Amino acid sequence: MYSALNFLTLAALLPLASALFLWLSGRRLGRAAAYIATTAVAAALGLSLATLIVWVAGPQFNQTHYAEAVTCRWLPVHDPPQLRIAEGINAMNPMEATLALRQFERENNRRNQGLQLGLMVDTLTIAMFLTVSMIATFIHIYTVAALAGNPRQHHFFAWLNLLCFAMFGLALANNLLQLLAFLELLGVCAYMLISFVPQRQAPAAAASKTLLLHVLGATAFLIGAGTLAAQSAIGMAGLTFFAGGPDMVGTPVLEHQVLVAIAAGAPADVLYFTSAPQLLGLSWLTWAGICLFGGALICSAQFPLHVWLVAAAEGPTPALAMLGSVGTVAAGAFVVARLYGIFTLDARLFIATIGCLSFAAGALLALVQTHLKRLLAYSSVSHLGLVMLFFGAGAYVAALFVMVVHAFCKACLFLAAGSVLQSCRGETQLRRLGGLWKRLPITAGTFLLAMLSLCGTPWLAGFFAQGMGLDTLHKYALALPGSYGPLLWWIPALTLFITAFYMWRCWWLVFGGRARDPELDAAAHENPLLTLLLILLAGLTVVASYLDIDNIVAKSVPAAALVVTAPHPDPLEAIGTPAGWAGVLAALCIMLLHVPGPNLADRGRRLPGLNLLYIWLSEDMFLEDLYDGVIARLFRWGAQGGTLIDRYLLDGWLHLLVRGATILAAATGALEAHLVAPAARRLVVAVGLVKRRPAELAAPAVTEKL
Repeated sequence: MYSALNFLTLAALLPLASALFLWLSGRRLGRAAAYIATTAVAAALGLSLATLIVWVAGPQFNQTHYAEAVTCRWLPVHDPPQLRIAEGINAMNPMEATLALRQFERENNRRNQGLQLGLMVDTLTIAMFLTVSMIATFIHIYTVAALAGNPRQHHFFAWLNLLCFAMFGLALANNLLQLLAFLELLGVCAYMLISFVPQRQAPAAAASKTLLLHVLGATAFLIGAGTLAAQSAIGMAGLTFFAGGPDMVGTPVLEHQVLVAIAAGAPADVLYFTSAPQLLGLSWLTWAGICLFGGALICSAQFPLHVWLVAAAEGPTPALAMLGSVGTVAAGAFVVARLYGIFTLDARLFIATIGCLSFAAGALLALVQTHLKRLLAYSSVSHLGLVMLFFGAGAYVAALFVMVVHAFCKACLFLAAGSVLQSCRGETQLRRLGGLWKRLPITAGTFLLAMLSLCGTPWLAGFFAQGMGLDTLHKYALALPGSYGPLLWWIPALTLFITAFYMWRCWWLVFGGRARDPELDAAAHENPLLTLLLILLAGLTVVASYLDIDNIVAKSVPAAALVVTAPHPDPLEAIGTPAGWAGVLAALCIMLLHVPGPNLADRGRRLPGLNLLYIWLSEDMFLEDLYDGVIARLFRWGAQGGTLIDRYLLDGWLHLLVRGATILAAATGALEAHLVAPAARRLVVAVGLVKRRPAELAAPAVTEKL
């Protein structure tokens, strides 16, 4: 019988099996390792497409909050305390809410005692599988050409497959601790992919930075999960998303009490926690949500902990393309979507604030970049901030829509950058490029199309996705008290123009104008395989809005979530939207600044005031120094403290025991040498004399008889 859970589980295991096979086979496979890894991911894409088709055509697609799930008890614990039922509340239907809560208690006491592990599939899982497998297939094909002839390519493809398995496992996870485990696996894969080139120091330092920050995010996530388990009325059973029944139909666990509280017209904290204590004016549920978001914040490279993704630009281009499109950055957005039902309004305001800062900071930092891959990395930071901003504002569907469109656009941009690097002998400095549209026409055209979609140009996928989110954001900003709401609206609106400006600047410096290095221009050429991939990805950036993605992900809206679903924007009304004006104004500014020549832009940034701003932004707002001076130093101090504890506490006790044993052995030896040994010798002599005397006395008697 068909089961989406079985299909997607098989799709997740294929990259894992491929990675294990590549590690066991080693270099003996040669070029076949690339084909095996690519085939495994392509097969996962086929299974994901089949699952989506059957899921949409089946009756479960029309059911609200439907999920397939299987669970098993891993760590049994004592029975959870009975849930408090709020009485005396003016509820819309208090009898129905009370009966539902008591039924949930009986179900929980029978099946969900203790920590549960399992798998689950809903429309969010299918959308994540399809997006990741499709982009990963394109990147694997690009990597086949990029690493041709590399003797260690099997190693890179194995870790690339393992990264896909980690993303698939994250999408299938049915428990908070499973999410944490796969997030950590993503961090390890990112570390190995970035540090693939062992001869260079910069990728190794970037990989170490990536791993340290992911450990920091995992610590915050673990604190949030522990807070949720400690304060929840159902204990560790509350860490499970859906309880799987005999027919694999999932029953909500984590969000059920929040749903009952909202249905009863009560605050979510009333029924979700056994009590409602507060810390610094915020409830424990809010603090748990903020800590859980901390893990997603670092994975999505949000400001101010975005430095690892920018440093990853020193690594191989396929690794950066995977991490910056559907790798760890998309994993953070998925975690927020999966946990969306438990985020309180205060936690969502925090998420919206971080998203707004990341959107603006990433755009400003990309504005002054002269390194092509670093510019695209900052662009990923910025647009993932827009995703988080939409999540915080309640635009759940728009946030996921923007995430999918961003994955297509950014994969196309990174692969186009890889095409430029291959044709220009690895040159990444924008000031040495230029005029490549004549040599690389398909690369220039696809880069332009993906860039326009990312900027929200009308009739492209990015316009529809951002239009839905901006409409909801405007309503959310108007509902906020004080002057905070207008800031939360006007900062993103102005950042849209900055986004269009730096993307147009990037395109012009790489492809427009005239060639600045005749040698690079003469050597530039296009790879036919890579141009085919770029055409397919550029097509997805156009037609993604017509694939009904928003209606598909809308089926996964948590029942307990307070969300606002905005209608599709009308392209004919785009002239009145910030996204519609941004691209036009940015193009005009680029023409005024760069068409006469780069000297005008150089003179502009030397003006008083602008020169200081330029230095501040070009130095990454000195966040790298902050990282080296604070975060890295804290880890260094922790390592030194651990060394001291190991040397003087743990090893000290062991040395003390060894020293004591040595002294005891020496004392025992001295006692044996000076007391036991002489006494033993005397005893032996005495025994010998005793045995000899009877024999001497008996000998004369025998003689006399003879």
